[in-house]
Amino acid sequence: MVSRLRHTSRGQPAQFAQFAQFARVARVALAVFGAVRIISPGVVAGCFTNVCDGDYQSYSGGQLLENSAWQSSPVSGAWLAFPARRTWHIDTSALGRMPSEVLLWVSSVPNPSTGTGGFTVASGNLALVKNVSPNSLDIVNDTCAEMYLRIVVRADGPQVIGAVAAPDSGPRDGGL
Repeated sequence: MVSRLRHTSRGQPAQFAQFAQFARVARVALAVFGAVRIISPGVVAGCFTNVCDGDYQSYSGGQLLENSAWQSSPVSGAWLAFPARRTWHIDTSALGRMPSEVLLWVSSVPNPSTGTGGFTVASGNLALVKNVSPNSLDIVNDTCAEMYLRIVVRADGPQVIGAVAAPDSGPRDGGL
């Protein structure tokens, strides 16, 4: 029986030689990639460095839009820097009551109403709302994305005296 496979000078089939050459190239590529990754961690995107450690900032600026709404900044103004893993502690005591609605927008530029900027409603881990109280709330960027944030808080219902909400008269739907 005569073999129909082409053989290299070492007596190995040609397909094996091609695979061996591919394997050598792949090993070199992986070694170079590994060296680049060790030398420059920023080359590969993601949270592999302390860029995603996050920080905690307080914000007491903003303004009342009306008696029942507060905003961190106007649409046409400069928005709050919202880097990866940042938590903003927002003082909403000017409203004097428990928020009924928190609206969040994010942008990749600090003033999205000018130039080529744009913005969108924040959703998911881009902006998590936590620790809501009559006087404050926390907004968390639970991603590694660098964004800018605008917040609008609406509050319906009775004003809160001090930091304690007025007693609730119970469910309005009959407890269903």
